[in-house]
Amino acid sequence: MSLEVDGERFEIEQPLFMDITADGFHAATTCNWQSGEFGGEIMSTLMGCPGDAAAGETLMRQAFNDKPTERDGQLVFENDNVRLVYDRYDVAAADDLFDVLGDPTVSVDESELPPESATGSVPPDYAALVPVASPSPDIDLFLGRLDDSICIVYGTASAMDKWCTEPRFAATQALAVDLPIYSQPIVRVALIPDRFAAAAAARTDLGSYENNILVVNDDAPDGRHVLIDDTGAELAIAILPPWADPMVASTSLPDS
Repeated sequence: MSLEVDGERFEIEQPLFMDITADGFHAATTCNWQSGEFGGEIMSTLMGCPGDAAAGETLMRQAFNDKPTERDGQLVFENDNVRLVYDRYDVAAADDLFDVLGDPTVSVDESELPPESATGSVPPDYAALVPVASPSPDIDLFLGRLDDSICIVYGTASAMDKWCTEPRFAATQALAVDLPIYSQPIVRVALIPDRFAAAAAARTDLGSYENNILVVNDDAPDGRHVLIDDTGAELAIAILPPWADPMVASTSLPDS
């Protein structure tokens, strides 16, 4: 996808996706979701976006006010001084991103998870659930497929939770997430597709890699990092600052 204003490229750091439906569209933009009809009514969420993200969304919304034209497999929106181009993207299957999810010999059933009597809730019915090496002796860690999403499933004998993402996002970008049990985070991990395994293992400054999981170091540099596979394809890893208890931050007093 590319966005131009007055002939000059407007930089957007992450892939942005748009789904075309029979009734219109919905787009995952830099910060908010937008949906509606091209050249018609458009609805948007109202989250505040930092930096250039807000400007980018305003420009995209302007472009969506006109219907697109198709040129060589691309959708081209042109409205006044704004030109927005979308490339076709075919969503990868979960088994194409994570070979282990398609291997029935390594998948276990939900009996490996804490039972309802311990957690108070019934574990979801995963299409695939694969144990992976845990970075912490306090938690069990699994790679799972639930409905159309790929999940990191984690827990203890009495608690269980999951973090799930769509295959199209897992193919292009990975977000390092905190895995909390009860309230405090235990570790930060990121999902890494098979094709980027070698590149992830080489980035020891970010963390340690094993079985599709990057365990993020406590001192890993924050920001956006790009992994490149043998074909030149890129996977962007976003590492946010380590989790901090917002209640502690809000009640702490400055030094006098």
